[in-house]
Parts: sequence; C-alpha cells; structure tokens
Amino acid sequence: MSTMSHSTATIATESNRTMSSSMKESDLFFEESRDLLCILTGTMLEEPTATTEERAQSSAGLDTSEMEGKHDTTTSNTTSTTTTTSRLRFHKINKAWLRILGYPSKEELLSTLCFQDLLHPEDTLDLTKMLTDCWQARLRCYDGTYRWFCWAGTTTTSTTHTNTCMMIMANGRDITSQRKVQDALEANSRRLQESLSIAKLGQWELDLTKNKLHWSEESYRLFQMDDPTHFDHSYQSFLNIIHPDDRDMVNQTYLEHLESRQPYEVVHRLLLPGSSSDSSTPKWVMESCRSEYDAHGNPVRSIGTVQDITELKQAQVDLKAAATKAKEADQLKSAFLANMSHEIRTPMNAVIGFTDLMLVDETATIPEEHRDYLETIQNSGKLLLTLINDILDISKIEAGQLELENKVFSLGEMLKTVEYNACGVLSRKEGNDICFKTPNTIRTQKNFSSSSSTTSTSQQTSSREPVLIKGIQDSLVGDPNRLQQVLNNLLSNAIKFCDKGTVEYSVKLLMRPTVGGMLEFSVSDTGIGIPPDRQQDIFEPFRQAHGDKGACTLGGTGLGLAIARKLVEKMKGEISLETSVEPEDHGSTFRFTIPYAPAEIIPAAAPAKNASGGAVGSASNVPKLIGNILLVDDNRVNLKLAERFVTRMGCQAETAENGHVAIAKYQSDLALRYDIILMDKEMPVMDGIEAVREIRQIEATENRKRIPIIAVTAAAMAGDREECLDAGCDDYITKPLNRIELNTMLAKYLKSR
Repeated sequence: MSTMSHSTATIATESNRTMSSSMKESDLFFEESRDLLCILTGTMLEEPTATTEERAQSSAGLDTSEMEGKHDTTTSNTTSTTTTTSRLRFHKINKAWLRILGYPSKEELLSTLCFQDLLHPEDTLDLTKMLTDCWQARLRCYDGTYRWFCWAGTTTTSTTHTNTCMMIMANGRDITSQRKVQDALEANSRRLQESLSIAKLGQWELDLTKNKLHWSEESYRLFQMDDPTHFDHSYQSFLNIIHPDDRDMVNQTYLEHLESRQPYEVVHRLLLPGSSSDSSTPKWVMESCRSEYDAHGNPVRSIGTVQDITELKQAQVDLKAAATKAKEADQLKSAFLANMSHEIRTPMNAVIGFTDLMLVDETATIPEEHRDYLETIQNSGKLLLTLINDILDISKIEAGQLELENKVFSLGEMLKTVEYNACGVLSRKEGNDICFKTPNTIRTQKNFSSSSSTTSTSQQTSSREPVLIKGIQDSLVGDPNRLQQVLNNLLSNAIKFCDKGTVEYSVKLLMRPTVGGMLEFSVSDTGIGIPPDRQQDIFEPFRQAHGDKGACTLGGTGLGLAIARKLVEKMKGEISLETSVEPEDHGSTFRFTIPYAPAEIIPAAAPAKNASGGAVGSASNVPKLIGNILLVDDNRVNLKLAERFVTRMGCQAETAENGHVAIAKYQSDLALRYDIILMDKEMPVMDGIEAVREIRQIEATENRKRIPIIAVTAAAMAGDREECLDAGCDDYITKPLNRIELNTMLAKYLKSR
C-alpha cells in the first residue's frame, strides 16, 4: 500500500513537472512570438449597432463611458440589432506589442486601454471573422500612425444568469508591407482602368481550347453590353457583333494570323445593340491581336485589344472634306487668276503691241512729244504686266505649282540682259544721281538713256558684250529666266530706294566643304536702308520696307522680295539682308547663293531663252521670214495685232475666229500651203486644245505632214504649257505678244529671206 502511494506521488510529481515545463514553454512562445499575441476578455451583448460617428464619439469619451458603466460596441453604418461585445480589455499581451506598436510598457495597454481604442476609425471589430477565418484591421501605434494586421483567434465562453463572459486568444500578424504593395497595385490598377477608359481601349482573351472569350470592363462598355450574362462569350458571338460588311474580312484576317503567327491590326465597324447595318454613324474600332501556341504548334490562346477610333475616323472624314474644300477653293483661286490674267492680258496685248508698232514704224513721222506719250504708254503697260506677273508668280509659288527649268544657258548673256533692264529702270527714275557699278563697267546718269532707248531694245542688248566673270564658267545649268527675275527684282528694289550714291551688283564663286561650289550674287545700294522693325518681314508678300509711305511714293506691290526669296529657296539657295538706317547712306545689301552647276558640254551659240522661248538679247535686225501663217483667236484686236506683226516680218497671214473655223480652213484645198498655226488656247465654240487634238487626229488619219502649231495663251498659269504640249502643240508663247520674241519663235520653224 505504501509502495502504491509512493508510486502515485511520484507520477503526480512528474506530471506536475511536465505540466509546469509545458506551461513555461507555452509562456515563452507567447512572449517571444513575432506576431501580436494577446488574451482579451469581454462580455457578449445584444444591442443596436452604433454608427461610425457614434463609435468615434464613444472612443473619445472613454473615461466618461467607463465611469458611467456604458459599453462601446463593434460598429457598422447600420442600425440593426446584432450580437456584439463590450469593450475587449487586454488580459495579457506579448513583447511584440511593444516592439511593433512602439508602446513603452505593457502596463499602459493592460491598465488604461482596450482593443477597440486602438482600432482605426474606418475599421470595425468583426468577431465572427476573427474567430472563424481571418479579419484585417489597423491598430494605432504609440506615435499615432497605424499598421495593418491580419487577426485570427479562438474563444472560451462562460454563461451566467445575467450575461455571457468570453476570453479570446487573438493572433495579429503584421501585414503593413503587404498592404502597401496591395494598395499600390490597386492604385496602379485603378489608374490603368482609368487610362483604358479614357483611351477607350478594351482588352480581350480567347481560350481556343474551350472557345471561351473573356472581355475587360472597358470592352463591355465599347460593345455597349450592360448585361454581359446575355452574351455567351464565344468567338462566333463576337463575329455577330461585327458589321456585316466587315465580318468576313475580320474573320479572314484572324484565320490568316493563326496560320502565319504574325501579330495583326484590323479596323472594322461594330453592329451595336439597337443599331442597324446602314447606320450613318457606325462605331469604328481597331483590333490588335497576337496568339500563343502549344508544343505541337497548335494555337491555344489569343489575346488582344480593341480601341474605339470612331472620333478618329470622323476626324479623318472631316479632314478629307476640309481638304476637298481647300482643293476646290484652290482650284477656284487658280481659275479666277487664270481668268483675270486672260482678261487683263488680252487688252494689254493690244495696248503694248500697237504702241510698239507705232514706235518702230520707220515710215511714220511722229512728233517728239507724241513719241514721248507713246513711250509712256508702253512703259506703263509693261509695268502693269510686271505687276500681274508678280501676282501670278506668288500664287503659283504658294500653291506649289512653280516648276524650274534645268537647261544650259550663258551666264554672261543673262547678266547682260540684267544690266540692260537695270539701265532702263534708272533712265526712267527722275531726279536721281546714281552711279551703277557692274562687274565690268561703271555707268552714270548721262549714259543710262542712251543705253536703254525704247526703240532699240534688241540693238542695245545685242551690241554689248556678254558679262564674263573671272574664275566662273560662263556656260551653266539651271533656270536663267528665274535667276534673271531675282536679280531684276533686287536691282529694281535697290534703285527704287536710292536717289543718290551707288547701286552695285557682283558675282563670285564660293567653295564650301559641305555643299561644294556656290555662286554668290550681291546687290547693294547707298539708299535709305531698312528700319529694324521692318527687317523681319521684308521678305513677306505685300510688305514694304517703308510701309504705306513706300507704296504711295515709290510704287510696287511689295511682292518683289517675297518672290526673290521663294525663287532662291526653290533653287536650293539662301538669301540674306544687311542694312542700317544709321549712318546716313549706309543703305542695304542683299546677298543670295545658288549651287554652282557648270555645264559639262558647252554647245555653240546657246544663249539663254526667256519664258516665252525668245532668246535673251536677240539680234537687233528682226529677220524677214518666209511662210504662210494661220492665226486663230476669238478677239479681233488680237488677230489684227498678230497679223500686223507677222506681215511686218514678211509672212502671209490668214485668220480664224475659233477652233472650228481653223479646222475647216486647215481641211480646205488651200490647207497644204499653211506653214505654221498660231492657236489661241481659250476660245468659244471650240477652244485651242480641242482644235489641236483634232488637227493631229486628221494628220494621222489622212497621213498628212505634221504642221507646227504654237499655242498662244493669256492665262500663263502653272500647267498651261504642259497642257498645250500634251495636246500636240510644238511650242508655247504668252500674251502680250512681244514682237521680237514672236519673231524668234517663228524663226525656229520658218525660212529666212
């Protein structure tokens, strides 16, 4: 018996030791755990749930509530009756509460605070989740900040006749870092969704193994599906949403993509709910797609995007409509300019032409005063023609219709004509005391007039020697007429704004490592200069250096420098200005460069030709020609002038008032004696273009010898020359007809006496 008692005592002692050891280990684990561990005590209650605001007020009035014996409860924003708990007081906590939350001692938590006091105002105590699953909430740290914890626990309850007491063993794992990452991901996701919504960009994924289509929220919005449950999310259902006219194309594109494995983009329309296939305002989308394949090369998944481009499509439609309107407006402008050019040049043709005939008529005795009147009329007509040409040129340049020639010409011959034109401008400038310096000569007022007599234009240009520049090859390749136009504009501008002193031009060759040889032309004067506030826009159309004063007192349209700049740029060069109004007579210097392009082969006697085909500086003695000419023009005055011109050249002339009459005369028995036809382009009944085509058809059908046809036009617009040559014309000349130029043109096709 004593032995059994001793054994029992021994077993009890060992059991107590084991239990004591187990309890110590448990206490050690509890104390040293990295998570928040605590034992909470409280009482379960049945009462209405307070609002967040009420719970916040309860937390603020903690001491008062405790004294009054009131209970702060778990809260939500409802007012229903629920099972809650009284304030959960800390019965025991581990060191982690101090380490993680930063409290200086356990006593503060155990004696003065309860669990609800530490909860974030936006979080609520959810015992059900804490005890059955998990529950996330924030706790206030000692420094006032909050950290996130994931809570779980177990509970023990004991019930009395008045209430139910509970003890909770709670575990709180710090998930602040994870929540920061989660919050950042959620924020990025929201921003992405907002961006996709703003961009109207949806995403989709097609599981080819299950024929299951998954769409993003934005995709549903794009396809206007408020209730996605009615959509069976198959590929065929997607095809049914596509506009019938685009459906086969989209399907074929996708199938070809699966075969080629190349990503693709396709633009198509949608057939939205409530809309019809003939809707005038369809929704346009752009689909992008790529696919994934298994180890056997079979497609298993396609992923892509769909973007609403309806606004872009509408913008393209609007832009196309605007471009069409702009093109129509440009065509109307060109037609207007062509018409105005024709209407103005036609009477000018008579004014300048008949004045010229009177001045060169050696048989007529014209009083000196009357001759002066005629010269004034002729010069005014030429000035008006220059203004018209400037307006047409700037219009062609701005419309991108100006084309440069690229041919061999003589620089010396071109400069000779430039100098002669400048002398003519100087001779007409009254009260000037200007010295005109050129590369080879110096001229003063006393010899301007003698070198630029109106009645001996060709004599003066032909009698002088070409201007040869040392170190520069005379035979160049380029557009001599446009180069001459730039120099004429700059010299005229210099003379206009200079009353005394010097006007000078020069040419030199510059060698630049990056661009090669460049010809530099400079035109300088000692005139009034250009004010600083005008220098920025001096090359703009309709701008003059001295504003309204310059326009009123000095004349001009303000287009000369604008045209000069645009022509230089068209010739791949640059133009610059150096000027000052201080000191007096400092004047201005315009410099421009163009590529130096010497001709490889210098043809004999290859003088530059002007825009109408006449040689620059042609012979003074207009050669007599032999030939019968058919003149076709609907204007009697033009016919009369042309007839006078050609008969003075020694030719016979017949006239026709339109293309229909011209064809009839061409087909008559006398037709074989016509040597050349001058055909006006614009005529009623049958215009010149149609008449030329019919004549060429007759020649081909009847095997006739080709007759030279020269087109005559008063339009002088871009494309006129090409249109005439394409119709079958051999050459082209513009009105007003110049006697010398017309003679040069006819001499190419007729024999001389």
